[in-house]
Amino acid sequence: MHWPRETTGCAETGSPEFPVVLLEVQMHPDPGFHHRLAAQTYRFLQQQPQVEHWAVLVITPHNRLKLGPTKALQVFLEQQVVWLSLEELSQQPNLDPQLTTAVSSRGQKSW
Repeated sequence: MHWPRETTGCAETGSPEFPVVLLEVQMHPDPGFHHRLAAQTYRFLQQQPQVEHWAVLVITPHNRLKLGPTKALQVFLEQQVVWLSLEELSQQPNLDPQLTTAVSSRGQKSW
């Protein structure tokens, strides 16, 4: 699926309101994850030079995953990546009950 959709008029370049979103789901510890995420993100931008507005979204089960060193990539990881913890999401008030059940049952696994 291509995001943003063609109906936004900016499907190839993104826009401030509708950036091109790169989604990564990481459910297990991986000491090379941060470096791979940065490398793949910048490789995508190299291959798609028309993309002007972009965002990286990473979904994890919780914030305790060991995903490797961060010092060299601190600016990228803190300013370019949006982190979504399913554990934190499940604690949000007024969360859809079906989503709460799905997130909570996922959080019971031992990662």
